[in-house]
Amino acid sequence: MMPESTRARAEDLELLKWAYTLTDAARRHPVMGDAAMAIVIVTVFTLATAWTLPWWALLWSGAYVLAYVLRTVSLPLMLGALTALGVAQVAFTEIVVAGNFLIPLAVYQAAANGRRRTRLAALALLLGASVLAAVDFAPTAVAAVAMVFIYSTGLLVPWVLGDLVRHRRGVLARESAQKAAIARDREQRAQIAVRSERAAIAREMHDIIAHSLSVVIVQADGGRYAARAGTTAADHGLEGEDLQRAQEGALKGAQDALEQIATTAREALGETRRLVGVLRDPGKGAEYTPGQGLGDLPALLSRLEDSHLPVQAILDPGLAEAMGMAHEDGVPQVQVNPSLSAAAYRVVQEATTNVIKHAGPITVLRIRVRLEGGYLSVSVADDGAGPTSRQAAGGHGILGMHERVAALDGELLTGMRSGGGFLVRARFPLAAGDPRRRRSRQTEATTPGPPPRRGPGGPASTHQPLEIP
Repeated sequence: MMPESTRARAEDLELLKWAYTLTDAARRHPVMGDAAMAIVIVTVFTLATAWTLPWWALLWSGAYVLAYVLRTVSLPLMLGALTALGVAQVAFTEIVVAGNFLIPLAVYQAAANGRRRTRLAALALLLGASVLAAVDFAPTAVAAVAMVFIYSTGLLVPWVLGDLVRHRRGVLARESAQKAAIARDREQRAQIAVRSERAAIAREMHDIIAHSLSVVIVQADGGRYAARAGTTAADHGLEGEDLQRAQEGALKGAQDALEQIATTAREALGETRRLVGVLRDPGKGAEYTPGQGLGDLPALLSRLEDSHLPVQAILDPGLAEAMGMAHEDGVPQVQVNPSLSAAAYRVVQEATTNVIKHAGPITVLRIRVRLEGGYLSVSVADDGAGPTSRQAAGGHGILGMHERVAALDGELLTGMRSGGGFLVRARFPLAAGDPRRRRSRQTEATTPGPPPRRGPGGPASTHQPLEIP
């Protein structure tokens, strides 16, 4: 036998189920819901007063039910129909019918769901109905005043409740909209951050692969030339010790080239694995951080020299510590943050990669890294043929440099030199994102004048002859 508590709980659940079913049906079919509620109210009142009211009172109540159901079509139409019925009732009858109890519900619906004009019309309707009812039913003036107060209060309460519900609904809607806007903004910021990080990783990948492959190609060509020189030494009339020395030198040159290829490829593989790890596990706290910086600049210069490029490097002694080099006592050292250090290094790396790929034969490659007041200046210049407009427009290297420099509120200048060759010059504020620098750039942007020349290399590139400082 089922315990009493279990039976009671089952009955409560059954009632809740029926209540939910009725509520859901009323929400999906508002006309049927309103009609059912109105009929229940009219039926209860009619049964309670059946022995005192004439039969045609039921017709008046039915008319009120139909008028109330019109709220699902138009609230103003409902108010108009109820007003007409009320005036007709006062004019032709002297009784209160069951349908009159629908008027407070109609006032509530108008105040809760109507527009401003509809709400004001409902307020005027309830006041007018109170006055008409008092004039029609009150036997004396004092009774009329009392009835106006009672009727208006009885109608004003649902109007106030409806207005409060409308106001609360508006507050909740605004809060929901604000939360949705905040969520969208947060999602957009997250997407922007992800895209920015992906773009940074793409730039890193481009610079690593382009530079490494360029060095590998140069070293492979050098090794092939050395091996060919060793095998053809005898054809050039060398004999004995001279032939042996030539072959040993060629063999050493080929070995050095292979070692440089292996070192470069190993470093590129390590950097690529690090970047792929960030892309592969974005949800495990993996975060992109610059892998190389000014501390790797001496190694880069060494690789360029091993590639037989005529490098002429001028490095500021105040950056010796940042580049991992020994410095003299008494020379103040400037600390460079990792982002700025990485950007400066990548500019040098990409610029020298373009020299290897596009410059052709050169006699000097000048690389300067120096401090200029509150700025870090980096320049790379060669005296080769320089990239053609098609080469400059077809790659992503110069565009990537522009993005790196712009992200740190810096300036990048690229273009052909007046004496031949190509120049890349970047200038970073040591305090990246300095507000004073940003205001200065905004002032320059709003100064009247002709627009800057835009070349294929990027927004600030120029193909006018430039002079290296």
